[in-house]
Amino acid sequence: MKQRVCYLLLVTMICIVCCFFPTRSKAASTQQDWLSVEYVNAPKGTVYVDVLVKMDQKDENYVEFNVAPRLYLNQVEVDGKTEFKYADIVNLTKDSEIAKYHEDGFMSLTIHSLEAEEFTKFEMMAWVDPGPNICREELKINLRGSAVELINKYKRVKIAYVDSNGEILRVARVSNKVSNKKLRDGFKIYADGDTVRIYAKGDKLKARSSLESIFMAKIAEKDVFFFLIPAAIIISFICFLVIQICRKKKKL
Repeated sequence: MKQRVCYLLLVTMICIVCCFFPTRSKAASTQQDWLSVEYVNAPKGTVYVDVLVKMDQKDENYVEFNVAPRLYLNQVEVDGKTEFKYADIVNLTKDSEIAKYHEDGFMSLTIHSLEAEEFTKFEMMAWVDPGPNICREELKINLRGSAVELINKYKRVKIAYVDSNGEILRVARVSNKVSNKKLRDGFKIYADGDTVRIYAKGDKLKARSSLESIFMAKIAEKDVFFFLIPAAIIISFICFLVIQICRKKKKL
């Protein structure tokens, strides 16, 4: 009976490690080419926010008009294949205010840089919990290159709150600057009204409201993954010793 329990514990720990291994690998591979922006306390009428970077028309990636944001709706199975459904959320052209914005050298990353490939608004698990009764939105900007290299190139960003006609409702203050070393461990742009922060892994964030969100955040930050491996090894070793002791007792 004791042997069966030990074997069960051993198999359980191996399964846990196997489950988390692909989770971490997937996160590491997908976070390199997308830029995540989370925002709260947006002005009334905001349908999305845009990332503003300090660039000019001499930039090799500059373009007059690149991509417009879209809203993720859901996914459906069609003939055995997964198809994603989106909807337009803004009437955006090269004559829109956000497309013409160019102050202090800052302009729209998504509209004027070929580094932005897709721009999607959807709900995701948040790193920062702003508290109850506050609308929280998140955007994902798919890039042609590395998000780390992009932020390291422009150093700081601004956030523009935009309405359904492409008009700018407010432009937040310029963000903080984060070292390249910190950026490589993972980061997120977070806007709260007029304040913009680039949170790197290891920075102190506001506590979450539930145990589940804390646990999932640790997975995203890779802390749980690295904690599980030594724990699994130790427990597996203990189970192995217990099994060996039980066998020796049986022989005696």
